[in-house]
Amino acid sequence: MNAVTPKRFAIAEYHQLIELGFLTEGDRIELIRGELIQMTAKGTPHTVCSSLICRQLDRLLGDQAVIRGQRFTQSTSKFKISILSQGVGLTFSALCG
Repeated sequence: MNAVTPKRFAIAEYHQLIELGFLTEGDRIELIRGELIQMTAKGTPHTVCSSLICRQLDRLLGDQAVIRGQRFTQSTSKFKISILSQGVGLTFSALCG
């Protein structure tokens, strides 16, 4: 019995799939380490929760720091929250999820 190995795509092949119409911008597909991965939908409960945490931190810290939230990757629900202290150059990042 032969083992099945997945096809890994190069960036040029990924772009060619788009050019040929196999993939469109509306497909929500991303190339990660050669694999075509379906991106999670925006607005998942985890993403909403991360946004609420950023908003609450912004309210608590006010002008003392800048709060930034960013999805870690498009294919997961992991979310990075950074607290940037003004004038001090202090950065704290937490990876949620």
